[in-house]
Amino acid sequence: MKRQLNFFAAPDDAASFHCWLITTFSDIQGVYECPANYQNLERGPHPLTEASLGRGAVYLVPAWAKDKVVYTPPGSMATLDVFNSPVLEYIPSISHTNEGCIEAGRVYWGFRGQMERGEKRQIGDIFRWIESHSELVPNWGGWRMFQNAKQIPYVRQSVTDPKPNPLLSAA
Repeated sequence: MKRQLNFFAAPDDAASFHCWLITTFSDIQGVYECPANYQNLERGPHPLTEASLGRGAVYLVPAWAKDKVVYTPPGSMATLDVFNSPVLEYIPSISHTNEGCIEAGRVYWGFRGQMERGEKRQIGDIFRWIESHSELVPNWGGWRMFQNAKQIPYVRQSVTDPKPNPLLSAA
């Protein structure tokens, strides 16, 4: 059940997603990619807050997956193994207001293990929420854009130079 969505979300769009995520999955936790950015948190799943989301990459850990998180090398807490851990990688969009540009975000599910029907549904709900609150960017291979992001003049898909927002006129 490998799956990925790339998207552009303005700060208001991201705030709506974060609120929905915390409200819908109140027991979801996070493993932060760079814990130094999160007030000296140790590695490992931590409760999520709206304030902690959107500051950098985080692996979302459903309550049923808390004891199934796998790190590499084995026995360490150095790097999370996204293929053997039932976690959803979330990289938020970053808004560069001084440049009139928004950087892409993504959600990625790479877990290769077995899951129960309810567990699959929970992960699917997160993808469905993003899909139902955003629209496809025509001719961009499945990239999505939230409503408020359509008002930002430029978008950056990765480390490339910003491109004109193809949905700017549709806002």
